[in-house]
Amino acid sequence: PSFPYGTILPVGTSVLVVTATDASGNSSNCSVNVEVEDNIPTVVACLDATVEFNGEDQLTVDVADLYDAANTFDNCSAVTINAAPQTVTCDQLGDVIPVTIEGTDASGNVGSCLATITVAGLPCGWTNSDGINCDGNNDASFDTASETFTVTSDGCSPPFPYTSDSQSFVYQELCGDGYIKALVTNVSGN
Repeated sequence: PSFPYGTILPVGTSVLVVTATDASGNSSNCSVNVEVEDNIPTVVACLDATVEFNGEDQLTVDVADLYDAANTFDNCSAVTINAAPQTVTCDQLGDVIPVTIEGTDASGNVGSCLATITVAGLPCGWTNSDGINCDGNNDASFDTASETFTVTSDGCSPPFPYTSDSQSFVYQELCGDGYIKALVTNVSGN
């Protein structure tokens, strides 16, 4: 095969036919093997992510949430993305976990960057309720430093004749005999 002048050759070995012609029209040709190597690593652009625990023991972060596909590229081929670790546990609540993102091209060149996963939400075993007589946004958070829950809700009102409460809460299921002791330090709103 012959390639026109200016052709970008693919990675690997290409056979070029070179033809020389003099002013009298005499020509001669020869074949030349040209080896093209890809030694340039992939460019990987990382993103940071946050996971929110709500009763789960562990969560897996989607790799697509940890890198910017629009700004991750290779000079020659498609890129395969890997991340480690992708799974976090509720025991890591409050931690910021470093995650290495690697992009590998068809030639085996690897580029990498460092993303982070912020572990937020509720402690192991705790779940945010949907609320009782609350049709708005029920939200709960936990401060690991002070070991304090903050629970908020909107649109809470018991049905007429107002014989029940309206509330949002967090809970943990107990098995066997036991109890959970809570100290309410602040209630605001109506």
